[in-house]
Amino acid sequence: MKKGRLKAAFFVKGLPPETSEKPLPEKDMFIYNQTRIHIRRDIMKIYQKMTPLTLLCFTVLLLASCSDEEKKQPTAEADRPEKPAMAPGVKPEEFLEAFNRSQSDSRKIKDDILEGLEFKDGVAKTQGAFGDKGRLYLAVNEEDHRLVAVKLSGTMEMKRELAASLLRAFHPEGEEEALSKHLDELKVDSDEKELNTRSEWDSIQSSHHRTEPGWALILSRADRKKAVYDNKVYVPQKKTVEKKKEEKKPEKEEPENKRSSSGNGGVTVVSNPSSVTVLVNKTHKLPDGYIPPDLYIPDVRFPYEENLPKKKMRGVAAEALERLFAAADKQGITLYAQSGYRSYERQEAIFAYKSSQMGEEKASQISARPGHSEHQTGLAMDITSRSVGFKLEQSFGRTKEGQWVARHAHEFGFIIRYPQGKEHITGYSYEPWHLRYVGPRVAAEIHRNNLTLEEYLD
Repeated sequence: MKKGRLKAAFFVKGLPPETSEKPLPEKDMFIYNQTRIHIRRDIMKIYQKMTPLTLLCFTVLLLASCSDEEKKQPTAEADRPEKPAMAPGVKPEEFLEAFNRSQSDSRKIKDDILEGLEFKDGVAKTQGAFGDKGRLYLAVNEEDHRLVAVKLSGTMEMKRELAASLLRAFHPEGEEEALSKHLDELKVDSDEKELNTRSEWDSIQSSHHRTEPGWALILSRADRKKAVYDNKVYVPQKKTVEKKKEEKKPEKEEPENKRSSSGNGGVTVVSNPSSVTVLVNKTHKLPDGYIPPDLYIPDVRFPYEENLPKKKMRGVAAEALERLFAAADKQGITLYAQSGYRSYERQEAIFAYKSSQMGEEKASQISARPGHSEHQTGLAMDITSRSVGFKLEQSFGRTKEGQWVARHAHEFGFIIRYPQGKEHITGYSYEPWHLRYVGPRVAAEIHRNNLTLEEYLD
């Protein structure tokens, strides 16, 4: 009983004298010291009666209890939330989505500019129209597929909100107060006609260049040592292009390009089916029973061994294809020819099959009706590569083979007949694999001015 009272006295008193706010009286100090002695004895008796396994468990529980107490009292450093590690730059898709949200419909950038990126020295550059007076340029890093630089230029009025929306989209983690200071340093509100300013905002380097015709705003990642874009101002050249087209018209290889109407729902039957610049599309068809002359199989690679009619092309186109493949081989680019000439009957079977699978309307967006196919002219060839499993699909445009063809096909008289962004003109979806022979001079002009065959002949 005495021991119990002594222990009770200790626990009732609370903290030991060295940690108590008030010193204990001498009597209480005696009770405290005696209690400590009895507690030690009791603990030793308990330990002596424990088995090794029980002792181990008891020790583990004791240590765990101490650890929990420490966790309940975190340090100020541990309480401080860690900032998530941010990869430099922003993904191009996210940039376009953010930037387009602040723009009118006429100024929204189409996301198809990200298709078929062509990487050179670790960077792929692409661009798109920003209204009718401006242009947006994007540079994507090959290693992390994030933007390393952006350039917006044109002859429209430079407004602070336009510059701010561009910067926010490029650096979404930036603080608004710092952004405002950054814009002030760039002098985006200035009325000066000649201007060249630079400023840094977090990990972003910006430059604002202004001359008499217009302006250019360039943003780049600070970790990018070499400049991607210069400060040259984009000035629309629409009138110049139209003038060139008018001057070239008398020299076209198709002076007889007048077509006689068949009176069949506005469809025109072409009168010059053997011309290398003959227009065959949804509104212009070949004469019934037309078979092109001098068809033969070009000496190029095919992904199959059979001597099928679809291997054939007209002589002039076949020879040009051989030269194109030979040039590609020298650059380490391995191409395969997949499908060339198709007869009226073969195209009729193909279109009927696709219509049964997806409906006639959708089939007409990816396949021509019989008599309306360029393959029947003998001037077209679908090409492919091993990297896409020898398939005819849009991803071919993003391969090194597809990108090489897009850059050099015109040198051999070929054009990408159904380019990206021109679907409303050609009537067909983007087909990076479909090559059409039109001759070197015409192909060069179409490539230089970014035209379709329809636009060139118009």
